[in-house]
Amino acid sequence: MSKCLSCGKIGLFLKINKQGLCKKCFSIEETSSSSNTKNHLSDKPKQGANLTFHRIKQKKIPNEIFELLWFTNGKYKNYNFQDEPSAINLSLPIGHGITGELGYYPSYSNMSPAQRNKYLNWLTDISQPVEIGYVFTFYYGLERFISNGDYEKVFPILLKLKKYHKNSSFQFYTNSALALIALKTEKVEYLNYFDIDTLSDNAFLALKFSFNHYLTPKDIMKIHKLVNFTNTRYIKNEAELFQNILSKKIKEDFNSEYYIIKIKNEHSLGTVGAFLLGNISLYEREIKVIDIISDKNIYNDLYSLLSETHEETKLFLKRKRKTNKEKKL
Repeated sequence: MSKCLSCGKIGLFLKINKQGLCKKCFSIEETSSSSNTKNHLSDKPKQGANLTFHRIKQKKIPNEIFELLWFTNGKYKNYNFQDEPSAINLSLPIGHGITGELGYYPSYSNMSPAQRNKYLNWLTDISQPVEIGYVFTFYYGLERFISNGDYEKVFPILLKLKKYHKNSSFQFYTNSALALIALKTEKVEYLNYFDIDTLSDNAFLALKFSFNHYLTPKDIMKIHKLVNFTNTRYIKNEAELFQNILSKKIKEDFNSEYYIIKIKNEHSLGTVGAFLLGNISLYEREIKVIDIISDKNIYNDLYSLLSETHEETKLFLKRKRKTNKEKKL
């Protein structure tokens, strides 16, 4: 049995080529390579890949950035396929001229020679303001390092990118990536560098379980959709009152200020998607975590707390309206 290095499928292949691809993926790779040759026919460098690499090195890209780049050929080759958008192909030239816009889902291979030059110059100082497509091109490569488990060297670079590039979509992805690294490394100090409230409910719950093992009243209100609690009138319009009543109920029912997350057997629970990566070339873009809400006891506890709090809030407001009405008489 063999595993295809591209699609990840396992099977018995009649022949395994040098790239370690199944027949289907090898066919796709050949088509892609042929297409790239046609697309860049006019880009063919006159003095070879060595000169291109020399020019890249001359740009003095910092080591902490250079070691997070992917190369498809040359001395520092570390990637074998054509699908990684950030991968640098040394056979493609670097030039000058009008750059133009990169467009949606940019990649190094699809850049013009002038755009590649601009991108490589930006890599010398990633705090420089630049079209967000260049930032995403580099970021896609960082996600591949994260997928490979290289968390520590990626984290500070993500922080720097997040600090200087305020595009809302980019902020979403970097925030999620930072949270994923915190979860994978189990480093509590990393929680200070991203906004946990902007994460998906499943990612939020996974972090709460991993680091705290409890939920505050506000946390329970935030993840109400996970337990299919849909009557959100008072959560939205009477948030402070709802939170105070919920806090009281937690103390009454569980003798605690917080709801303690207790799972008897984690291995009996399934998984659920929590973190979405932006690089569509990755084999696994959706990172899954333990499905805590699939524990029936937790599900029922949280739903009951929300439902009972809703009814008590409703009754409180009804009595308040009645009292106010009587005072006016």
